[in-house]
Amino acid sequence: MSRLIQAITNKQIKKKYNTNNIYQMDHLLTDANTFIKPAISAASILAVKYSVTGNFNFHPSDYALAGGIGAGFLVAKIAKPYLQNYEPEWMASRGTEIVAAGAVLYALNAAKLIQLDFSKQNIAGLGVLFGTILIADVLGEGILPFIAGHSV
Repeated sequence: MSRLIQAITNKQIKKKYNTNNIYQMDHLLTDANTFIKPAISAASILAVKYSVTGNFNFHPSDYALAGGIGAGFLVAKIAKPYLQNYEPEWMASRGTEIVAAGAVLYALNAAKLIQLDFSKQNIAGLGVLFGTILIADVLGEGILPFIAGHSV
């Protein structure tokens, strides 16, 4: 028990035993921002579609797309403390979330819950999908400070 108390209070021991991941995970699950950004990003997909089409009649695949992107962002937020030592610098901010959202969408497509074309011939469709994920990420990052109560 004294070793645990020592690890909590001593930064050198935290570094040596890499205890940061444990405490970051505990903090991550109690942090509302972990759950708010994926929800905002998922809702932004439906909001953008509504602003383009003008009606609230969404297809089940629209909800699956929004949910897949939100789930990918949530997985990335939860996995981030464990990946910090392994991910390259350029992926550290948004890259992990975009890759995780793409992976979740690929898994949903493989499970036949949504119909996406991941073939090499569909470069334009993949570009639109990447753009959709990027827009959801940017909107989630932009709206989050207002909802979380942070001053800009």
